[in-house]
Amino acid sequence: MKTLLQDVLQIEKNIELDRVHRIGKETPGKTSPIVAKFHHYSDRELVRKASIEKNPDLRALNQGVGIQQTKATLEKRRNKQHIVDRERNAGRTTKWAGSRLLVKGQNGGYHELNN
Repeated sequence: MKTLLQDVLQIEKNIELDRVHRIGKETPGKTSPIVAKFHHYSDRELVRKASIEKNPDLRALNQGVGIQQTKATLEKRRNKQHIVDRERNAGRTTKWAGSRLLVKGQNGGYHELNN
């Protein structure tokens, strides 16, 4: 984890992690996701923002950084997936903010879409 932070994301700050572990059972030929709990929220946000900037580098290494969502949030997203598909097929840009679905408007700003 520290190697990823320093070498790929190029974060020189000494980030304090409470715990780091893999989830799921071991499968030959596959790697398990790593879950890390950051001691400070600001460190988590620093890593998250750096991962957005370094996304091509992470993809080249078949790695990624994401925030673990609650089951309730994931269920809400699943229920709205048909709306995402519809908007993207219409050529609109969408993104998630927690369980809220945001669509990019003509003015360049994002607004919440419920139906």
